[in-house]
Amino acid sequence: MFTREDTENIPDLDPRDIRGPIESINITEDIVREKLKEIKPGKSEGSDGIHSKVVCETLNDGHTSKTAASANARFGLIRRHFQHLDEESLMLLYKSLCRPKLEYCMAVSQPRFKKDIDKIEKVQRRATKMINGYGELSYSERLKKLKLPSLQYNTILMKTNSLRETKREELEGMDNGLRRKQS
Repeated sequence: MFTREDTENIPDLDPRDIRGPIESINITEDIVREKLKEIKPGKSEGSDGIHSKVVCETLNDGHTSKTAASANARFGLIRRHFQHLDEESLMLLYKSLCRPKLEYCMAVSQPRFKKDIDKIEKVQRRATKMINGYGELSYSERLKKLKLPSLQYNTILMKTNSLRETKREELEGMDNGLRRKQS
């Protein structure tokens, strides 16, 4: 139902000076994070055109930070308790105690932002730099010498293998369907 509004009797508003500073607004990172946590990712996009799921995913950088901090702590533990390690022993400890945690984070949370990927990769940079004689080399040179792929490369490789597996299963399904039709 439509209504017709009275357009002739509109009240006059008091003119206000709004050019002065606004001092009562208090916006902190904690307040913004709390407000973002209240967003329901299943809802539709807001008036700003940004879907709530995107906003929630950008908030989810805590997982990569915690994982990187945990792996860094593990590597620090290795360095404190094993002070005179050769390259092979240090890499064995790193690969068995730290790297699986980082690889799991890359596979599960699949960080999309460069800052998150860099946080995780930074742990490996630190670990490879600690080996005697490797500190002056670039990160890529250290990885080549140690025959160690970057964590980002590993993630791309896992995604590629996953896609291959999915396509193979689809083709097998199609092949089975064709065999049934022929018989």
